[in-house]
Parts: sequence; structure tokens; C-alpha cells
Amino acid sequence: SDFHIKPFDEEMCKKILDVLVSLNEPVVDVPPTLFTYFERYSFKEFCNRFLSNIKTVSSEIRDEVLLFILRHFEGLCEQHSWLKDKLRETEFVPTNYDYQLCLPVDLINPKVHALAVLYDGDEDGERKFPSDRFAGDEKVLKILEELGMAHAKLRNTDVIDRAKSVINLDPEKAEKRS
Repeated sequence: SDFHIKPFDEEMCKKILDVLVSLNEPVVDVPPTLFTYFERYSFKEFCNRFLSNIKTVSSEIRDEVLLFILRHFEGLCEQHSWLKDKLRETEFVPTNYDYQLCLPVDLINPKVHALAVLYDGDEDGERKFPSDRFAGDEKVLKILEELGMAHAKLRNTDVIDRAKSVINLDPEKAEKRS
């Protein structure tokens, strides 16, 4: 992999610092003797604090950090084996519905027509699709699929939900879903 030990450029470090400050976390200048230790463990500590407080972080900063993590997911997972499980169990993916955060497993890839058409033009679709910013990046969608987002078939609970939703549709809209 071409991933480097220091995955954050200066601009991203500033954004991370802003998140830590907004969470009232203590920020200190690390002495060189401790730098090696924090190089190895600071990303995990940051992720734990960030993901635990994700609903309190501004959407702009939150999305920038999350998109960075997802775009560098493979390299980060090589160095941090816990990351995949942490993201699977965290509601972190924004949707277009009030920018609500969801688990990847609760979402559907909007680019998979056979699944997306079941939610097209439906308020539930806004709850089931990642926000445009996340859905517009193919690499991010692939990682979300790896984390559990539906892309080949729906879960049984989603199939039942869609079947029930057809009852409430006018015949023309119901026909479009078949």
C-alpha cells in the first residue's frame, strides 16, 4: 500500500484539533520522547473520542474527518485492525433525511438501481441512502458496502418494510417498484 505512517496533512490536523477543542478535550504539545508512543496510539484515541461524540461535532468537520477515514480506509485498517469493527457499530453515516446518522448496515447503496428503485421518491429513501456527499464518492460507497451497507440484496426486515409500504402507494407508484 502507498499509505504513509502520517495520514493527516496540516489542514486535516487543524480540523482534528478543532474537533478536540470543540469537545473540550485537553490538547497539549507532545514532548519528542512521547511522540513515538502517540504516533502508534493517538489515532485510536482520537477515533474513540470522535466517534463517541460524533453527534455533537459540526456536520462540516464531522463529514471531512469521516470522508478522510473512509477514503484511506484500507491503509488505516492495515495499521489499526479495530477500525472496521468500530465503524460497523457506530451510527456515523449521514443521510439526506435531516442529516440523520445511521449504521452502515441500515443503509442501501443508491447506485444499485434494483434496490434504490424500491425507495425512489419515498421519504424512507431519504432515510436509507447515504447523504449526497458520501454517495457521490464511489470509493466511499465501496467501503460502506464492506461495512454492511446493502448492495446485493435487502435484509429480510427491509423486504417486509417495502412490501408493507406498497399498500400505501397509489397504483402508478406501486407499478414503478415492480
